[in-house]
Order: sequence, then structure tokens, then C-alpha cells
Amino acid sequence: MSPSALHFPHRYAYVGTFTQDAPGGTAGGPSAEGIYVFAVDDADAVWTPVQVVASENPSFLALHPKRPYLYAVNEIDTYLGMQTGTVEAYSIDATTGMLTLLNRQPLSLSQSGAAPAHLGVTPDGKYVVVALYGGGAYALLPIGLDGRLDSVSDLHIVSGKGVHATRQAAPHPHMVAFDAEGGFVLATDLGTDRLNVFKIEQDKLHLHHQASAEPGAGPRHVAFDPSHARIFVTNELTGTLAVYGYDPATGTVLARDHVVDAPPVEKPNEPDASAVIVHPSGQYLYASHRAQKATDDPASESVSVWAIDDATGALTLVQRWTEGVVFPRALTLSHDGRFLYVLNQKNDDILRLTIAADGTLSDLLRVAAVPTPVCLVLTPRTDTDQDASNTPGAQTS
Repeated sequence: MSPSALHFPHRYAYVGTFTQDAPGGTAGGPSAEGIYVFAVDDADAVWTPVQVVASENPSFLALHPKRPYLYAVNEIDTYLGMQTGTVEAYSIDATTGMLTLLNRQPLSLSQSGAAPAHLGVTPDGKYVVVALYGGGAYALLPIGLDGRLDSVSDLHIVSGKGVHATRQAAPHPHMVAFDAEGGFVLATDLGTDRLNVFKIEQDKLHLHHQASAEPGAGPRHVAFDPSHARIFVTNELTGTLAVYGYDPATGTVLARDHVVDAPPVEKPNEPDASAVIVHPSGQYLYASHRAQKATDDPASESVSVWAIDDATGALTLVQRWTEGVVFPRALTLSHDGRFLYVLNQKNDDILRLTIAADGTLSDLLRVAAVPTPVCLVLTPRTDTDQDASNTPGAQTS
């Protein structure tokens, strides 16, 4: 079964949350309970609650590319008396969208397993790779044919530090991503200002290549362009966006071609970049920005829209959206590229913005109320979702 064969009779949304100790804080309302499941009606922009699954700090979620399984990191430091975070595997009922827990695996019996922040499923569906922000490591877990997670087959511990005295005193792996063929794992390390490239061989993570970000930048998240010949990195500590070349044949990060200041805020306010995502057309990039300190600059809480130069990858600011945006930790695109979803961690809601043909955003709708939302994944409803036109604003049947 190919990845494009994964589809459901209806569209479902899965929202990860912080149930405790949310970095950056909360809106002050009721605590989240775990993973929130919604049935999504795109035509009427109606999200109907389906299920709430109890889970500890399921701060990042990922769908299996070929089968109806969902995986979640539990961003915690201890589990059953052990100093470790965990990863959960769920089966998805294709008809109802409801989740059933398959199993839960600890990540390490040492500090290296603490506070997992991100995970991804390899394109072949054989492994989950986890970035352990608090543990300074990357973990590899094989996936069984029934969707269950095997125990950790490799824990790659990294070392080093950056120039920021408090935020970069140790490694802080933050995200993992995969190139088009899935041959290489691209991983950011906020603590050491590095982009690490791994290759998976015989159930092990082998460090294949390293590239350096600007000192003190704090690379957080990364996004490929559709050709996978270019990567875009959002730097949390400086609030900048950086553009790098990438060679998918060799798994090599090439020169850093461009760096732009994303939010025009005063540096003492500590611009806090969060998410970055590239439109499937490859023409536009969207980035979100939070403010850890109080500021009068509205752009410190915003989503910025950037045009991507096809020849050079250079970014040009097109729009900055601030309406309704409150500590936007995450962004998600609809499969057809028509909508951008914004998760407001400190406003307990999810916004839907319509993407026009020129990449700009409009028509704000509040589609769901969720306590401390920090991650959203959407199931493809039909094959046409993944084969839809890549033109921004294109309509699908």
C-alpha cells in the first residue's frame, strides 16, 4: 500500500495538548486532558467533538503514512518511577475516527530519555524517530506490523553547547523530518546550533552529516520545499528564518543562502519563533511567532507569510497576520493547501485561515475550542486530497 492510499471516509482532526507544566504558560482555563478528536466538515467549517483520550502531555502527534495509526510523544520527565518520557501508539477507527491505545514505550532509563518534544514516522512506516529536548538525544523505535511500538532500538546521545548562557547550556534536539525518499533524517538541535542528518541502518541511527546554524540562533523547526532541494529553518532564539540548500542524493545540508528577521520586534522582548511550514505549491512559507515577554508590538504574536523565490529560495514578506493570534505554537496546512490552521496555546482555540491564490490569509474562523492546543494532524479523507492542485486557493471536489 502506498502512502497516497491512506484515506478515510470522513476527515478527522487530532489535537495534541499540554496537560501540565506547559512551556510558556496557558490561558488560565481548565487543564487539558490529552488528545482531542474531531470530525471535520470543510464545507461548513464545523468541527464536531468525537473523543478525548487521556494522555500525559501529548505535545506532538504523527500519523502513520500507510496505515491507520497515530503516534504521540508524552513530553514528561518521569514514567512509572523511571527518569524518562514515553511514546504512545494508537489505532484509528477509520469510520468513527476514534483512537484505541495500542501500547506505550519508555524512551530511556536515564536522563537521556527526558522531555521528548517531537517525533516523526519514517516514510516507509517502519520506525518512529524522537527528538528528546530534555535528554539531549534522538531515539529510534521500530514499528510492528500491528502498529505497536517496539522498545527503543537505538538512543543517539549528542553533546555540545551554544553561546546562549541559559538556553544553550546543553543540547536540545527539537524536531525530526524526512527527505522525499526517507533515506535521511534531518534533525534540529536548538542547544548546539546544529542541523544533524542521520541515516537509519540495522535499527540504528548513524550520524551522517552536520551543519551549523548562526551562533545563538537556536534552530527549532525545519521544512522542506517540494523539490527537497532546499530547507527552511525557524530559529527560536533570534526569531529569524534561514534558507539552506540540501542535496537529497547525499543527505547533505549545503550553504546557508539567506537569513531574514521574521518578527520586527525589539530584541529585549525575546522574539520567540515557533512553527514553519511550506505550502505544497512551494511558492509560499508560513511562520508563527510568540512573545515570551510583554510587548506593545502586535507582530510579536503573529503569522507571517513569505513568498519564496523559485530560483534562489530568497524570502520576501507578503503579509503579517495578527488578528486572533495568541501565542501560536503550531501551524498546520490542509492537504489541499486551501487552509492554514493556527493553534493558540494561550487562547485555548484553533483558528482556520483561508489561503488565497497569492498566498495571503483571510477569513478567520474559530473552528475549535481546546485547552492548551499545541499540535494538529488531519487525516486525508480521499485520495484527491493528496493529489489536489498545488496552486494556493485551488478548490477541490
